[in-house]
This record gives sequence, structure tokens and C-alpha cells, in this order.
Amino acid sequence: MSFFKKLFQSEQPPSHPLMDDDWRTTYWERKDEIIDGLRSLEVSNKSTARLHILLVGPVSAGKSSFINSIDSIFQGRMTCAAITDASSNESFTKMYQTHKIKNGIYGHYLPFVISDTMGLEEGYSKGLDPNYIVQAMQGQLKDGHVFSAGHPCVEKATSPTLDDKIHCLVMVVPAHTMTMVQQDVIEKIRDIREKATELKIPQVALLTKVDEACPEVKKDLRLVYRSKKIELKMTECHNRLGVNLSHIYPVKNYHKEAELSDDMDVLLLTAFKNILNFANDHVAEIPPTED
Repeated sequence: MSFFKKLFQSEQPPSHPLMDDDWRTTYWERKDEIIDGLRSLEVSNKSTARLHILLVGPVSAGKSSFINSIDSIFQGRMTCAAITDASSNESFTKMYQTHKIKNGIYGHYLPFVISDTMGLEEGYSKGLDPNYIVQAMQGQLKDGHVFSAGHPCVEKATSPTLDDKIHCLVMVVPAHTMTMVQQDVIEKIRDIREKATELKIPQVALLTKVDEACPEVKKDLRLVYRSKKIELKMTECHNRLGVNLSHIYPVKNYHKEAELSDDMDVLLLTAFKNILNFANDHVAEIPPTED
């Protein structure tokens, strides 16, 4: 047997990057049904008119882009409610800002809001101090507050209402660089999760930029739940953050696209629907205040 034949036979064929079947059901044809359900959502506690979602995560993970993506879907066109900048290694978001979502371009505001935060960075002298997040979850951080990197918040809102408090904590992490997220940042997120657990706030993780983590998914987003790389990234997210796999949602935010995509919308809406359901379950357990 020739040397080249032996070499050829000794090489193992590369494993296929895709599984035979999806391991999570996605209703790709039900975009309109999902969005109609969210537009008609009713808050389960009369003490608040809205569900309040909070995004936290590393710098450039896609927090602001997620807000823009959700806003774009409900308005039916591209929007830029949250300004983004991916050209820096530092957080572009410097202010605690709560974004309202409209039902259509000139429609009424929907009964949910999303608050954006400064990115978490390595070391306690850089990036967002986790105490800001704790105060935000308790409803003590005023909307419009300017973050001061490495310093805890000292100005607190008085007598926070259920509107002010956070009803679901969403951790946003990039799929393609999940391995490279510094351990200091992971520990900050785990500390925030621990406080959220004490407050009985539900927690979800968004795994963003899935197209950059897997070439097959980049070609066809519908392969996201057949991709072995995405499954590996979700398992890694579960192991590092401690979030249940069933509460981790891979998504692709709008970034360079000029038009909306049904497949991107379905992944985003499916994640957002579950986030709002968890938030609504949370406020349902809180006794309403008397008028």
C-alpha cells in the first residue's frame, strides 16, 4: 500500500456540523401569530401598566441592537431607538435608558419597556458597577441616570413603584466570543443573578450573533437548532452563567441589514415572547397595591 493511500485511510472524515433533526421546535411560519399575541398582551397585575425588562451583559454583546431589533419588528421598518457603536472596546451606552415600544409607526405604546445598561468589563474599576444593576432591579435607579464607570450609584429614586422595578433580567452574551468573555465579567453576571434570585426575578439569557458562531447558520438561520456549534455555545453559556438551557435563546439582531427578515424576526419574537411571559408570571405573584 502506498504512503499516500495509508495517509488517506488514516484521516478521519470531519464530523458533520449539523444534526439530523432540530432539537428545539421553532414555528417559522407563525410570525404574525406571535406578534399579534404580543400586541394584545395584558399585564397580570393592575398595579403596573407595563412589564419592565432589563438587559445586562459584556461590552458589544448586542444589548442596544436587541432593543432596536424588537422596536423594528413592531414598527415594521428599521429603527434606531438605541444608538449603537461597535467600533470601540468600551461601552457606548453611558445612560440608564428605558425604551418604549410602539405598535406600528404611529401607534400606541405597548405594555412593555426595555431598559439598557452600560456594558460589563473586566475588573471592578472599569465598566458598569454591578450595584447599578441591583438598584435598577429594585426600581431605585432613575431613568436617564448617567453611569460612572467603576463607581456605584449614590442617587436613588424614592418610593419606587412596581412600574419602576424589573420584572425579568435578560443577560446578553455573544455566541461567537462566549469562550473569550473574561471570568471577571462572568462573576459579575453571576453576582447579579444571585441578587435577582433573592428578589425572585426571572432570568433569561440571549445568545446573540449566532451567525458569526456557525457558518451553516450564517447561510441559513433556520439551521440554528440543528447546528452542533450553537448547541455547544448554549451549553457553554449554561455552564458559565448557570442559566437553564430552556431559558437560553439564540438570536441574530439586526446589524447590517436594510430590510426586515421573517426568519430573524421569528427567533427574536420567540425569545421576547418567553421573556414577557416570565415577566408577567412574576408580577402576577405580587399583591396589587390598593387604590
